[in-house]
Amino acid sequence: KLGPSPRLPAPHVSLGASRQPIAYTMTFFSGAAPMPMNSDLAHLAHDEQLAMKIMRKRQEEMERRTKLQNPRLRQGGVPHDVLSAQVTEKRAIQAAENEDEAQYAEMAVQQDHLLNTIETIKEETQRRRQEETIGYSMANLRKEQRREYCLSDPKEYTSAFITLPDDQLGPCSMTKFQGEAIDKEGKKRAQKQTADDLMKQMQEKRVRQQAEKDIDRFYDQKAFEASQICAHCENATNQEMHDDKIAEARENLEMAAQKRQHMQMKKQREAQEKHIHTHSVMNSDLLTEVHDYKVGSNGKLMKGEFKRLSIEEEADVYNQNAHLVVQSRMKAKQEADAAKALHSHTLGVVAVLGAVEEEKSRQAKEKQMAMVAENQRLAAAKKSNDVDERRKYLSFHHER
Repeated sequence: KLGPSPRLPAPHVSLGASRQPIAYTMTFFSGAAPMPMNSDLAHLAHDEQLAMKIMRKRQEEMERRTKLQNPRLRQGGVPHDVLSAQVTEKRAIQAAENEDEAQYAEMAVQQDHLLNTIETIKEETQRRRQEETIGYSMANLRKEQRREYCLSDPKEYTSAFITLPDDQLGPCSMTKFQGEAIDKEGKKRAQKQTADDLMKQMQEKRVRQQAEKDIDRFYDQKAFEASQICAHCENATNQEMHDDKIAEARENLEMAAQKRQHMQMKKQREAQEKHIHTHSVMNSDLLTEVHDYKVGSNGKLMKGEFKRLSIEEEADVYNQNAHLVVQSRMKAKQEADAAKALHSHTLGVVAVLGAVEEEKSRQAKEKQMAMVAENQRLAAAKKSNDVDERRKYLSFHHER
């Protein structure tokens, strides 16, 4: 068993202007077109399929990167020549299908006509065979010619009275019953009547069969005519659809021409309006600044016609601005003097409050020191008192 194939380095392809040439050392012939192999795949010469697969992958990657370098192919999608080839192929397939449909329809009509002809021939052959059979039966298959006719022949019974002599007849033959006599004329009339009835029935049957065949032939003829009419109707419908499609395409072309003319007139009208608007704006009083401003009939300034102040109004504005600046400076000076006086008053108040706080702190400190001294004195007195009481407690003599 062969181990796993070693990981091969990816082919180095530069997208810049300069490309390194690739050295080819071996060529594989796969199918009809030979494919060269890179020099870095020389160690895979024993495995032709793997080397061909790697070279095919490299070729696909090179084509993909080449396509990315071309903005028209990258952004435009499939080239027009490929689309044109596909459209041509599709039209050829559609034309072939239409031709096959036409041939199939024509073949169906011919097959229908052929089948009708075959059915007519079959019916005529069957009719002729039946006529021949009936004719042969009438000529050669009468009841007298049948082998079993002698068993039911009525003359066979009556012939015994004629063939045998009277002296050979027994006593029973002397009796004669009613109905034994044969009425030959009546029998012939009955047979003739039966034959006439049979012939009449046969004639009626022939007429009925002929009427049925005529009706079937009439229906077959009408079906054939209907199929031809349907074929003509389909052809007429296809022709009408074709004419309608041509008329629709012609109307679309006319509508497109009208649309283009309308768009062109619209562009011309917009260009003319733009030119008129530009001329009116360039020559307007607002842009040429003939007047500083205009006053309406109501005594107010017109909003769209105001451009600037007059020289007198501009000087008045400057003067008012100067007065405002002077007043602002005087007000600032007064505020500064007031702030200075307030600051001096605040410093005096702070100094007084500081002195009060210092005096208050001194008095609190003196009070604290006096309290500490008093506490020390009381502690010393308590200590001496405790020592005295302990001494008295430990003494054997009572001391007051």
